[in-house]
Amino acid sequence: MSNPVGEQTMRTGRSRLLANFGSNLGLLGANLAIGIFFTPFLVRHLGAGGYGMVLLANTAALYLGLLLTGFNSAVGRYVTVEMGRGEIDKARQYFNSAVFGGLAAGCLLAVLGVIVCFHIEALVRAPAGRLAETRWLFAATLAATILGTMRTAFSASTYCRNRLDLSNGVGLLDKVTSAGWVVIAFALGAIVFDQVAIGIVAGALVSTVLTIFLWKKLTPELELKASQFRWTAFRELLSTGLWGSVNAAGSLLFLSVDLIVVNRLFGAESGGRYAAVMQITAVLRSVGAALSGAFGPTIVHLHARGDLEGLLARLMTAIRIMRFLLPLPIGILAGFSNDILALWLGNDFTSMGWLLILSTLHLSVNLAVLPMFLAWTATNHVKTPALVTLAMGIGSAALAIALGRTTLGIAGVAVAGVISLSAKNLIFTPLYTAHVLDVSCRKLYATLFHSAFATMVVAVTSGIISHLTNINGFVRLATAATLIGVVYVAVVILCVITEAERTKLRHACQAFFNERKRKALYGE
Repeated sequence: MSNPVGEQTMRTGRSRLLANFGSNLGLLGANLAIGIFFTPFLVRHLGAGGYGMVLLANTAALYLGLLLTGFNSAVGRYVTVEMGRGEIDKARQYFNSAVFGGLAAGCLLAVLGVIVCFHIEALVRAPAGRLAETRWLFAATLAATILGTMRTAFSASTYCRNRLDLSNGVGLLDKVTSAGWVVIAFALGAIVFDQVAIGIVAGALVSTVLTIFLWKKLTPELELKASQFRWTAFRELLSTGLWGSVNAAGSLLFLSVDLIVVNRLFGAESGGRYAAVMQITAVLRSVGAALSGAFGPTIVHLHARGDLEGLLARLMTAIRIMRFLLPLPIGILAGFSNDILALWLGNDFTSMGWLLILSTLHLSVNLAVLPMFLAWTATNHVKTPALVTLAMGIGSAALAIALGRTTLGIAGVAVAGVISLSAKNLIFTPLYTAHVLDVSCRKLYATLFHSAFATMVVAVTSGIISHLTNINGFVRLATAATLIGVVYVAVVILCVITEAERTKLRHACQAFFNERKRKALYGE
C-alpha cells in the first residue's frame, strides 16, 4: 500500500534539491557575469599590479580568517543534526555557543589584522607609491572577512532548513553591492583603492543584515540568548572546527599560495597578470563547489536519520552529476584559451594561454572529487583529511617556491599546484572516502576517469574549432561554445547516462515544476 505522506516527502525533497541546485547555478551565472565584466574593468582602471593587490588582500584575509572558518563551518552540521532529531534545546545551545564564541574569536582576529596591516610590506610587494592605499585595502577586506565568518552561525538557519536558494540570494547581493559601488565610484572619477575597500565592506554589511533577517524568519526557535551558551557545546564545535580550520589552511595553501609566491618572486605587475588569468580557475572552482554543495544539507539530514544507504545513493548521484557537467566548461575554456584571454583581458594576455590550459584541465579530476568531501563532513571524519591536506599543502607551497626559482619561472609555480593537488585527489581522496563509507573505490576511480576523458574530448574539439575559425568576438565564441554544448548534452543524454538515470531526471524535473505550480496556485 502506498504511503502518501512518504511520497509527498520524497517529492518535496527532490523539488528542494532542484531548487537549491538551480539557485546555485543561478548564483554562479551571476558571479560569472560580474566576473567577466569586473575583472577587466579593474585591470583597466587599477592596472595589473593594482588588481593583483585586490586578490592578494582577499587571500590574506582568508588566511587570517582560518581562526574562525572551521569553527563556524561546524555550526551548520551540529544545528542541522539536532534540528533533524527534534532536539531543539541542543540546537539552541550549539547556535548560541557559536555566536558568542565567534564574537570573542572575531576580536582576536581584528587584533591580528591590525598587526598585519601595519606590516603589509613584509607580506606583499605593493605597486610603487601605493603602500598606504594597499594598507586600507587589506584592512577593509579583513573587516569584511570578520563579518562573513561571524555571520556563519546565523546562516545555519538556511542550511538546516535546506534553503540554499535564499543564502545564494544573499551571496549575490553581496557581490552586486561590492561591484556596483566600485563601478559607480570609478565612473565619478574616484579611481583609488579606497573605493574598492568601501565596496567590499558595503557588500559584507548588506549580506550580514540579510542573513540575520533570514535567521529570524526561518528559525525563530533558535533564540539568541547568552544564557544558552554551553562550554560543552563550544568545545565540541572547537573540536570539529579545529580540523575544519586545519583542512581550510591546507586547501588555501593548495589554491592560493601561488598568488603570494608569484608576487614575491616576480613583482606586483607579473603577480597581477597571473592573478587575472587565474580568476577563471577560481570561477570553475566556484562552479564545482556550488554543484556539490547543493547536496550538502540532504546528505547531513540522511546521516542524522541513520540512513547510510540513502546517504551513499545521494553521494553517488552528486558524483555522477559532477562527472557529466564539469567537462563541458573546463574543456571549452582550455580549448579556446587564447581566444578567451584576447577577448576578455586584451591581446597582451594571449601569451598566457598556456597558463589557462594548465590551470583548468586538471580540474576535471580535482573538482569531480568535491562531493566526496561531503561524506567526511556528514560522518564527522574530518581529522585525517585535515592533516593530509595541511601536510600536502605545505609541500605544495615549498614546491612552488622551489620550481619558481628555476628556469621554469612562473610556469613552475603553476605546475607545482597542479602536481600537489592532483596527487592528493587521485590517491588519498577516493581511498579515504571508500574507507569511510565501506564501499569499493573502483566506482569512484571510474568516475574520475570518465570526467578526465570527457574533458579531453571537449578540449581537443574546442581547440580544433579555435584553430580553424577566426574567433574575433564574443558572439562567435558564444556560438561555437553553444554548438559544442548542444552536441555534448545530446551525447550524454542519449548515449552515456542509463535509462534509470533518464527516468530519475525526468521525474525530478516534473516534481520541481509541479511544486512551483502548486505554490503559484495557492500563493505560498
